[in-house]
Order: sequence, then structure tokens, then C-alpha cells
Amino acid sequence: MQPWNEACLPPWSPEELRTKLENAARYGQNEVGAKSRQSAQEAFRKFAETLPQVEGPSTVPDDSDGLTLVPFSQIKEQRIEWLWPGRFPIGKLSLIAGTPGDGKTTIAIDLAARQSNGADLPFLEGKLEQSAAVILSAEDAADDTLKPRLRASGANMEYVFHLDSEVKRATDEGVQTGLFNFVDDMRRVENQIIALRKAGYNVKSFICDPITAFMGGRIKGDS
Repeated sequence: MQPWNEACLPPWSPEELRTKLENAARYGQNEVGAKSRQSAQEAFRKFAETLPQVEGPSTVPDDSDGLTLVPFSQIKEQRIEWLWPGRFPIGKLSLIAGTPGDGKTTIAIDLAARQSNGADLPFLEGKLEQSAAVILSAEDAADDTLKPRLRASGANMEYVFHLDSEVKRATDEGVQTGLFNFVDDMRRVENQIIALRKAGYNVKSFICDPITAFMGGRIKGDS
């Protein structure tokens, strides 16, 4: 806003501009940009085109020491894809944090159920595309706790998958069973999800409850 403000006659002081923006955000009756003939993205893009281009250094340090420096001018910008806009991005780690009993698992189960049906999001924040969820739990049994919770949430059970926390691994001593951990088993989960997608399931979330149970301990890794 400051560059446009400077074009006003007379321009507002920084304090006046800040007050007007705060009042607009607090008391506005329409969505941001509702009366604009162009999107905010388009407006800022056009403004950016008017800025002078400053030439950077001609050379960048090489990566001979194992570190790579890349100027952001060479990085292709990507849009974030959202499961729940503004809350849970797809392909990134999101944490639901809180003390025991706050309802963290309930929130995760509810979201998986909404995914499975392509249902509306809470707080009038949009509608989900029908998609599948995978649940890995170290605290709750699939048959007497997770499934009743999913049923109570109205889940489409065909679109919610349970990943057993006990994993069979081949060792020199034969096949052994242990607790899932991200160090040893994440690639195998990725392969399972790829197989589900090939079968027609649009998997968009992998729920780990709690994530700290699957770090692999001090030998394999830590948080």
C-alpha cells in the first residue's frame, strides 16, 4: 500500500495509513478485494513489473564443499495445494498440538471422515474433494476405538485405511516384528500409497497419532 499512498495528494502519514488499513480489516463488510476488477495477485504482479530491476552479482559460489547456494531468481515458484485451505497443506508436515484430552485425535478422525465423503469443512471454510486417508496409530486399536469413532463421524470406510503399527522386517536372523518408524519404513508406506493411487484412490493425508511414537528412538533418530 505504501507505494500507492505516496502517489496521493497529499499522501497519508504512516500512522494514518496503518489506522485506515486496521479499520478496513476490522470493520469491512465485504471480502478483501470484493470490489476490485482484478485479483490481488494480478494487481501486485503489475506493480512488481514497474519496479526497477537490480542486477545481482555475476557469479555464485560453487558447490564443491557439498553446500549449494541458489539465488531465488533461479527457483521456480510453486503454488501450495491445500487439503483444508489455510490449515493443512498437502505434501507438508502439519501438527495438531495440545495436552492430553484436548481432542487432537478427534480432530484428525473428523477430518478423515470429511475427506472420505467430500463433505463441507467446519466454519464455512469450503468443501473437500472426496479423497482417501491413511491412519497410523500407536495409541488406539483399529477395531474397538478407531472404527467406532470413524462410524460416529459418518466416514465412508472404503476411503479410510488403517496402517498397522507393527511391521515385519527381514533381518539376518529371519523375519522380525517391530514398531513402525520413519527411518526404516517411510519408503514402504510411500509405495503403498502409490499403489492405492494407481487403484483409483486419491490419497491426500497420512495421519500419525502420535508422531513421536514413530521416530525410531535415540538409535534411529530423534525429533
